Formats: sequence, C-alpha cells, structure tokens
Amino acid sequence: MKNIFYSVGILSVVFVLSLTSCSTDTVNKLQGEWTMIPVFDVNETVTETWEFTVDGRIIVRRDGTVVTEGKYSVEAKFTETRLITTGMTDVNNFNFYDAEWWIIELKSNTLYIVNDKDGGLYNREFERR
Repeated sequence: MKNIFYSVGILSVVFVLSLTSCSTDTVNKLQGEWTMIPVFDVNETVTETWEFTVDGRIIVRRDGTVVTEGKYSVEAKFTETRLITTGMTDVNNFNFYDAEWWIIELKSNTLYIVNDKDGGLYNREFERR
C-alpha cells in the first residue's frame, strides 16, 4: 500500500513539473516580435506587431507606434495552453487586447491564437519578425 502512495506521489510531481516545463517552453518560443497577418482584409495597409519581452511585458504597435502595452503570462493545462494578456487598453479605451487566448499553434515562425471574449471568436495569426 505504501508503494502505491509513493508511486502516485512521484507521478504527481512528474506531472506538475512537465506542465511547468511546457509553460516555460511556450514563453521562450513567444519571446520576440511577431507581425500580424491581415487574414480578414488582405488589402490592410496598417502593420500591427506584438512584442513579447523577456520580463513578461507585451507591447502592441501599429505602424511602429505603441498603441498598448501590458503583461503576459502562459498557463499550461493538460489539454490546452493559454496566453493571458492583462493591463492593456488601446488608445480608444477598448480593452480587446486584455484576454485569455488559446494558443492553437506556436511554431518557430508561426503563432495562431483565439479568444472568445464578449461572446465572439477573435483570432490572430502572426509571423515571426
């Protein structure tokens, strides 16, 4: 019986450590600057970039001008990974950027995120800059 409790304890520690590792890997992959791909309007002339810094800040720029900045964190669960952005309000006092985003895809040069804030689905696709 002691062996069962010991085994469950060891497995629990390994599981928690693997989730922590997933969060750290995701943060490391996110760090840097990403250019949004205008999937809704291919004729869009405004370039929006999101920069994820080493110290947990996110800076959003449109055509090089900062429109909002705040903090970000990553939460890894068993079946999903979320990017959480907080403290962000753009120049029009619209807090669209303050959200929990599901990370659908994160590769070396591609980022695809979705949130369901305010009842709709908002998706963003990025290329690493």
